[in-house]
Amino acid sequence: MSSLHALGAGYRMRTLLFAVALVPLLGLGWLSGGQIRRGLEVRSQLLALQESADRLHGGVELEIRLLEEHGYLEGLRLATLMGFPLEMLAIVGGDDLETAASESAASADGLLADLEDPLLAETVAAARTAQMEGDFDTASRRYGEALAIARERVVDASADLVIRAGGIEDGSAIVAMARVVEASSSVQAQQSLMALAYFTELVGVEYIEDVDFPLVRAETAYEREMAELQHQLQLDGVPTEVTRAHARLLESFGVQDIDARVAEAVAAAAAGTRVQLDLDEQGEAILLIAQPYLSGQESLDYHEALTDTTLVELGALVDTAWNRERTTNIAITLGALGVVIATIGAVLLVNRMVVVPLTELAASAERLRQGDGDGELEPHGPLEVRAGAHALNEAMQHIHRAERQALALAAGRIDDPLLDEVPAGPLGASLHAAVERLRESLAERERFRRRLAHEATHDGLTGLPNRSASLAHLEHTIARARRSEATAAVLFVDLDGFKTVNDQHGHQAGDLLLQAVARRLVDQCRAGDHVARLGGDEFLVVAEPIEDPEAAMDLARRLAEAVRRPIDLERGTVSPSACVGVAVAGHAADPDTLIRDADLAVYQAKAEGPGAVALCTDEMRSRQVEEADLEAAIRAAIENEEFSLHYQSTIDAGTSLPNSVEALVRWARPGLGMVRPDDFIPFAERTDLIIEIDRWVIERGISQLAEWHDDPVLGDLSMALNVSGRHLVRGELYQTVRGALDRHGVAADRLTIEVTESALLEDLAAAAQSLDRLRADGVRIAIDDFGTGYTSLAHLRTLPVDILKIDRSFVANLDNADDLSLVKLIVETGHLLGARVTAEGVETDDQASILRRLGSDTLQGYRFARPLTAAELTAAVEQLTAASV
Repeated sequence: MSSLHALGAGYRMRTLLFAVALVPLLGLGWLSGGQIRRGLEVRSQLLALQESADRLHGGVELEIRLLEEHGYLEGLRLATLMGFPLEMLAIVGGDDLETAASESAASADGLLADLEDPLLAETVAAARTAQMEGDFDTASRRYGEALAIARERVVDASADLVIRAGGIEDGSAIVAMARVVEASSSVQAQQSLMALAYFTELVGVEYIEDVDFPLVRAETAYEREMAELQHQLQLDGVPTEVTRAHARLLESFGVQDIDARVAEAVAAAAAGTRVQLDLDEQGEAILLIAQPYLSGQESLDYHEALTDTTLVELGALVDTAWNRERTTNIAITLGALGVVIATIGAVLLVNRMVVVPLTELAASAERLRQGDGDGELEPHGPLEVRAGAHALNEAMQHIHRAERQALALAAGRIDDPLLDEVPAGPLGASLHAAVERLRESLAERERFRRRLAHEATHDGLTGLPNRSASLAHLEHTIARARRSEATAAVLFVDLDGFKTVNDQHGHQAGDLLLQAVARRLVDQCRAGDHVARLGGDEFLVVAEPIEDPEAAMDLARRLAEAVRRPIDLERGTVSPSACVGVAVAGHAADPDTLIRDADLAVYQAKAEGPGAVALCTDEMRSRQVEEADLEAAIRAAIENEEFSLHYQSTIDAGTSLPNSVEALVRWARPGLGMVRPDDFIPFAERTDLIIEIDRWVIERGISQLAEWHDDPVLGDLSMALNVSGRHLVRGELYQTVRGALDRHGVAADRLTIEVTESALLEDLAAAAQSLDRLRADGVRIAIDDFGTGYTSLAHLRTLPVDILKIDRSFVANLDNADDLSLVKLIVETGHLLGARVTAEGVETDDQASILRRLGSDTLQGYRFARPLTAAELTAAVEQLTAASV
């Protein structure tokens, strides 16, 4: 019975809360829903209306400015046709007219930019160009086309405004204003055309070509447009200020003067005569002709005033509609605010009736949760709250038991018998189920932790220990070896050609190969040996104890032999091989040193060929120290500017004159003198040092080109710079070259980038991408040492190549028939691809003669010039040039 009573009380409370919240929401929705929706629609219409009004205003303003430009053009045109000197226009204020026309043109440019009409802008530009060139007929025709286009834009904007004005208050007045603007604009245009026709009548039609505006037709069109304007002004909705502006227009001297003159001319034409001019004095003739033009300008000003007045009234109507809508929105906002205030009052009432008792209940429950007394809660507050207190008292016993079980779980005692106790009742069963889930989660977390610990120290593909686990194992191995005075060995296993397997058979086949190799290594090692995968195609074996270095080498050979056996993959069979480097631990060894020594040995084995094994020796360590010293010396050389460039000329095969130079880096090492490039470039190629050297060479070479720019001898020579394949595939070459060219202001076509054929083959796609960007800027691309690699014709067709350089080894053996045939083939291939061919290493006249006969475009070698400093090169080239002259 008590449960039913509590349920009924809860239903009443929920009903009350729902009613209190629902009433203000319904009122707010009824009050504001429809009005807000309508307000948004009207605001959208007003924004569109304002946009159309702005376009109409801009179109009319542009039409006025073009009429002013056209009028000034016709003044110049008539003066030219009448044979008047242009200086005589000063009599009627020609300078002021020209200034006004320039101001109109500037204003028209701004309006054209706002309208974003390419056709209209192009037509106006053509008219102005023709005027500047003195082609007045073309300019007049172009201005007529521009005015016609502007007229269409005004009509379109007016029609758009009329359409958008529908459906809003004062829409009919806005439509009337739009019609007046359109009609006034038409009158402006027709009056200007009528004035032009009158000019034509004054000077005689026979003096003007392509006359399109006969006076009678122009007057008829003007009267028709004026009648239309009069009609629009008489419609409802046109403000008094607009009609007054029109009256002032009709009373202006300009309109009356043009009307009178045109009427006189039309009457004369009807009588078969023509208005006579006294042309004895040019000044008087110019005044007679210019007076209608000046009257037309005054009339145009009044027309502009009428249009501006109409547009102002139109804007006022739009603003009125906007303000009216804003007032409505304010009223809606105030109404909504009232609803909000009412809702706040309702919330305060609910707070007093419900929230306060619930808060007291929550405070009591919090005190109990913190252990402040174990007694029962005292029921307090509404019936629903008191029922909650009774339920909470019933649950406390279950909570205390759950707390004890939680403490057991927190301590990790997942086997504690306390966790098996099942409290009575549904709540107790639910709590026990939660405890069981936590118990299982803790067990799963422990299993997961162990799995993560295994994965953190093992390779996911092969299941072997990884590098971090190997370092830890090796450290313990070294410690044990020191205590027992035993010997341990580290074997570094590096697969040969693993990238080829991935490329030819796919990465899945590569994974299968690594797994098979891992199994073979484990099978060949002893039970206590440690086999690990360092990453990629590199494995590590720690053997302990090992009798002596020879025993370690025997193990290395067994491992290499085991790897060499064929392996069946999904796409075929491969016969892998691996090089093995061996390092034996000494008393002072540490993990990093041992792995480094084994790496040195495997590097030596790689140099001997696939499947080789090598033992780290003192000689290898000494060589590493020397290379470390060399690396430090090269870095210091870059920082201390110890490098220099020497330049070797390339000779045009036909003229024997130099047409380019190749920059060659030289190193004057302190204490050792000049170091041969072969003694440091190959080492730098194996590290990123070559990129630093390339950057220095590029910067210094392009700087030298800039210094030679004004030299009468060297200013026309281009320069070739050698870059490393490592630099090429890194993707930085374009930015390096482009930045140096921009800094020194050197044209890209004065630079050639030389890359060896073998460097291109390392990563053909990346190399082609970098070279394509340089070539697109104008830099020439040369393939150096061509013929020593294995570039196919298909590869050459995809590479950006301008120059092929025949390797000096072929040039040295031109007396050999095979080498001679090969050189001939290279020359023909280069020309077939559209490239020039340069022969390197030319040392004799016979070699030069043969190469010229074979078609080589340029020659390079000691026969013509040795590498020289910049100063020596300048003197040598000047001497050679003088001798050829």
